[in-house]
Amino acid sequence: MFEQSSSNLPKANMMSRSNLNLIAVCQMTSTSDIEANYKTCEQLVHRASQMGAEMTFLPEGCDFISKTKEEAVAMAISLDGELMSRYKNLAMKYDQWLSLGGVHLKCYDMRFPELSIALTKRGADILTFPSAFTQTTGMAHWEVLLRSRAIENQCYVAAAAQTGKHNEKRTSYGHAMIVDPWGTILACCREGADVCVANVDHDYIQQVRKRMPVWEHRRHDIYGTVLFNGDKL
Repeated sequence: MFEQSSSNLPKANMMSRSNLNLIAVCQMTSTSDIEANYKTCEQLVHRASQMGAEMTFLPEGCDFISKTKEEAVAMAISLDGELMSRYKNLAMKYDQWLSLGGVHLKCYDMRFPELSIALTKRGADILTFPSAFTQTTGMAHWEVLLRSRAIENQCYVAAAAQTGKHNEKRTSYGHAMIVDPWGTILACCREGADVCVANVDHDYIQQVRKRMPVWEHRRHDIYGTVLFNGDKL
């Protein structure tokens, strides 16, 4: 766990438990073995449940990470299929909300702030980035991007991650973490399969936004505004 201290940081007051929600982010090393990956996910969700988490975030590729693009297409599954049903049952078994980062799509969004801004405008308090960063990009950009998204949107960021060597061609950076609205890293996973937890303090979110009202100070008259699908000018 990492902590930062400064006399200028807004301090969270003692809040009632009703204002806190414990969340967990997971870290794992997926392979092309879907069944083995599922068993790892089940173990991680079980650990998160024992730690008291109300919601658990699994990383990108939690279902599988293939050796080739062709293999990925061949292994892709339906969202209405048997594996998704097992994950739904897992959520019910441990009485948790689950965030799955395992749907294989052509998109990535953490590098682009517009989506996070649009979601926060819609009322989001937690932004999640299930990822599988390579060692090279992870060492250079992972923490910087996560803390930036948290600071600029004054939201908690939950970033589950892949870690370690998946196959002879691919290795992931890891360092799954939870960041608070001030940009402080509240929890960070160790090497290998791991779970870390932190409280989401909804009163603290409002405290940060009140003390630094960036949403009120934006100059949309100069640089426009970010619109979400369905928004009107």
